[in-house]
Amino acid sequence: MQTFSDTMEQGDVTVFEPSHQAAEALNVLKEKWLRPESAKNCLKGLSQDDLTWLSLEFLSDYDSINERNIPFSDDLFGVDEFAEARVCDLVNRLKLLLEAGLDPNHIVDEDNPIWECQYTAPVHDLNARFLRLLLEHGGNPCISVEARGEDLYSYINYKMGHEPYQLETLIPCFLMLSAFGGILYSGVCPVFMNEGHEIDELKEIEKLEWDFGPFLEATERQECYTLHIYNAETGEEIGHY
Repeated sequence: MQTFSDTMEQGDVTVFEPSHQAAEALNVLKEKWLRPESAKNCLKGLSQDDLTWLSLEFLSDYDSINERNIPFSDDLFGVDEFAEARVCDLVNRLKLLLEAGLDPNHIVDEDNPIWECQYTAPVHDLNARFLRLLLEHGGNPCISVEARGEDLYSYINYKMGHEPYQLETLIPCFLMLSAFGGILYSGVCPVFMNEGHEIDELKEIEKLEWDFGPFLEATERQECYTLHIYNAETGEEIGHY
């Protein structure tokens, strides 16, 4: 009798093969108009492996979801109302997987949905919103995936210092991980909140802005910069990294 989650061997590597039901569910999640009841029916009874595979496929392919296969970019948004409605729609699709029992910390094929968020485009902070949803449902901000060799928080912290061309994508994710308790191997969080502000404020990514300025501890060191974090509405600096 075939189970929902089968695997197939390819040499020495075991590659996950989704069930037919999971493949059908992915098609429903990628339809232009979300049909919640149809999606819920497709998700019923799926194994944790299938649900995790679905989340990974969804996150890696959301550019084409609900937009007639047009790449997901700022150019598509004529008005903010449309952009926000589309973001909410995509978040609701991920919510369906969590409601069906997706464990954000589960790993399939040496991959995990929390890890995947760092590779998704940051348009309208959607990557951070996906990440927030996973963390709210028990996701570990310092999750380790054996194949990566280190935990996610330390990994992104390293990339921010060595791969500046990825900062636009990495910063929203790093702030969200920090807000949910992310710490480095040393046991500290490198994000410092100014007096009167709490790290939880970083969860509201839609209300934040950030830019780079001189290194606070030594402004004469012009080659060093720090990330300044602001309340977008008031312009007040609330913290720095």
